Amino acid sequence: VANLPDGRYIFANEGNYYLQNAFGSSSYTAYSNTAPGNSADPSFISVWDATHAVAGGGGFGPSDLYSFNPSSATAPSFAANGLSLQNYSGVFRDATSLYVGGGNGTDSTHAISYVNLATETTKVIIDDISTYSTGFARDAAGNLYVGDNNNNSVYKFTAAQLSVAISGTPLNIADGTFVYQSINSLGSMAVDASGRIWSAGFLANGLQLYDPAFNTETTVIPGLTNANYTVTTFSVGGQAYVAYTDEANQIGRASCRERV
Repeated sequence: VANLPDGRYIFANEGNYYLQNAFGSSSYTAYSNTAPGNSADPSFISVWDATHAVAGGGGFGPSDLYSFNPSSATAPSFAANGLSLQNYSGVFRDATSLYVGGGNGTDSTHAISYVNLATETTKVIIDDISTYSTGFARDAAGNLYVGDNNNNSVYKFTAAQLSVAISGTPLNIADGTFVYQSINSLGSMAVDASGRIWSAGFLANGLQLYDPAFNTETTVIPGLTNANYTVTTFSVGGQAYVAYTDEANQIGRASCRERV
């Protein structure tokens, strides 16, 4: 799931994509044409603006990334970007590039790659993060909070570090600044407008919320327990929200002020 600037969600599952008709509405519309052959069960969706989004091709091995117009259910114009990398999660860096996490590191370990859509190139910039893929999140300043699947720890990489790695030598997990160790797995991560880190993961109960101001982690259960949630955050009209899906394909969102 991902959200447009006006708050509407995009939901995708098994190659089918859906657009919420209006923010806060329970109705939605299926996109009329989806990724080639309905074969891209997306590993992630990342939205840059109202007309530019990217979906990861998913799958166990390498696959492409697909650009599309997220605001048009009738003509999303899905287009392959000519890339090939294992993709588990991804976020935009700017209008033409993304950070993509997947098993592209040394000995197929989880790593984060810089992906340039304009030049159709990829480069690992944080190598050998953990044995299996895990979540990461970008804040408003361009820093990345990266989960380590081996010990459920989160590390911060600054925008300046990432810029140097894009043009130079890849970083590793030890180059990041330790932030905290979660009580649950970090399969999905997001940062809200207040700088708080949300996470969810396999067999974790609900969502985890880490508040750096108090160095505390809290469990938030919006619906089912132990339901393999994914989490993202967005803002509409100055109001911050957290959005989630669970393994029952339920979609929800809540005001951060209301929930916390």
